[in-house]
Amino acid sequence: MFVKVCIFENLNLRFSIFKVPYAQSLATPDTYIPAVDIHELGNIVAAVVKDWDKYRGKFIPVAADHLRVKDYVRIISEVTGYQIDYFQVPWDNFKQQVGVELTEMLR
Repeated sequence: MFVKVCIFENLNLRFSIFKVPYAQSLATPDTYIPAVDIHELGNIVAAVVKDWDKYRGKFIPVAADHLRVKDYVRIISEVTGYQIDYFQVPWDNFKQQVGVELTEMLR
């Protein structure tokens, strides 16, 4: 059983040419995204592979939390001290950049 999980690095945090930080993603600000610690993910995968019979067919929760995109942006703003603006990338713009196949895969 596979569960779609978003690694939070999918939220692109950037600085504009004016040195203003902003974040962008395809997700709406109210979309909940699981928080997955990529440093721990390897340990979880190794444990599952090592004892496959024990974990076969089981749901293994790996998310530490589920927060909205706007919550992540607020937290990153608080931690970095920068006011970060969030922009949702419109699907049509994304499709123009990467094509139909990748757009449909991610929808």
